Amino acid sequence: MGVIGTHCRRLLAALKEIKRVLKDGGLFFLSPGLYYSHIGHHLGEFTAEPFVHLKKSPEELKEIVCTAQPRYMDRGGLAYSPADFWRYYSELNKITISQLERELRMLDFEFNKVAVRAADLVTYTPELQHYSIQDLTADEIYMAVVNRKTPDIGNTT
Repeated sequence: MGVIGTHCRRLLAALKEIKRVLKDGGLFFLSPGLYYSHIGHHLGEFTAEPFVHLKKSPEELKEIVCTAQPRYMDRGGLAYSPADFWRYYSELNKITISQLERELRMLDFEFNKVAVRAADLVTYTPELQHYSIQDLTADEIYMAVVNRKTPDIGNTT
């Protein structure tokens, strides 16, 4: 069993490697951060504005992170600087739910169980009109997939 999360920048390469090393029938658990959700930006300590990361330019977001007085969450005693927060934000994986599903199916992973936690309500502002309903309303997704190895036809051993 394995877990993959928000900051995996080369997701397809990681999924291919997981496919390679996970035994046939092996279970893999994914809970990727959903960038397009209202909480997907991880900047909640700097602003409470929903979907701020989809409404503002990168320059405006960086200004918020570097100048706003953060409301720090308890992170087990760890304190991050604004530069750390900006770096973490910049490294987020921006895959959509449909892209993730497509990549898993392309690699012949078999879906075992999927759970989605959705937002109660999304108010579509002009800046959000071109984003997928699925991506904006899904706050979290949990997927259990099974690795199905393709038999090697040329291998007679």
